[in-house]
Amino acid sequence: MQWMLDKHLLPAHSGEREEKMSAVELSTIGCIFGWGVETVAGVKPNSFKEIEECISVGGVELTADKLDATPLKSRKKKYVKGHEDTGGELPTTFNYSDTFEDQWNEMYAAYETAKAAGLAMWFTVYHPDKANANFYIVEPGSIPAPEYAVGNVLQVTINNTLVDLPDASEAIMPVPVNKGISLNKSVATVKVGETLTLDAETIPAGATVTWASLDTDNATVSNGTVTGVSVGTATITASITEGGQTYTARCIVTVLAAD
Repeated sequence: MQWMLDKHLLPAHSGEREEKMSAVELSTIGCIFGWGVETVAGVKPNSFKEIEECISVGGVELTADKLDATPLKSRKKKYVKGHEDTGGELPTTFNYSDTFEDQWNEMYAAYETAKAAGLAMWFTVYHPDKANANFYIVEPGSIPAPEYAVGNVLQVTINNTLVDLPDASEAIMPVPVNKGISLNKSVATVKVGETLTLDAETIPAGATVTWASLDTDNATVSNGTVTGVSVGTATITASITEGGQTYTARCIVTVLAAD
């Protein structure tokens, strides 16, 4: 017996729906794991550095507490939503090598320096096809001894403490280990008519830096010298282009009234 599928049992426009679903699918190809430390407490870093060979970053499920709000006279329980719990863990898995170990240890040293100054470590996962990215405030874990087994790739899973999970926000592409640019300040102030100097450090050293102000009504910039024009804020950018890829660092400048 040949079974026939009644077309009336199919959802309307199923072909269109299937096409739309496939159009929004995203793969993890091209995703980059990176880390950055705050320069101002509680403010997202303006640059991140890549750690290579990331295999996976654990998902985070927010679980809300249930608070008992049952009145004495009620026969039925009544609940209200309480705090959301991230679970406090963020496992990260990497291919294990001397290069990875050096990169992780560099990050961990930066974390310890930042912590002593009251600043936090942030992780991010950059997706080339998404405008926003997930960011994680963490206390990073130490590298464990890897498991050795026949026929397996040597990998390690590091259990990091998830301190906070900020809302997803504008993505920042982590800088590759051997390329990038950073500024000596991520936030600064200057008075109208006065100047301040921003210093750029580039990898490779000596790369040509292009400076720009995204708010020229408030401040201008030339070769790293920022001039206050009018009261307000301005985003100053410094960029280099290497291998067809542009890397950018930013500084938010607040312009104050002249004395």
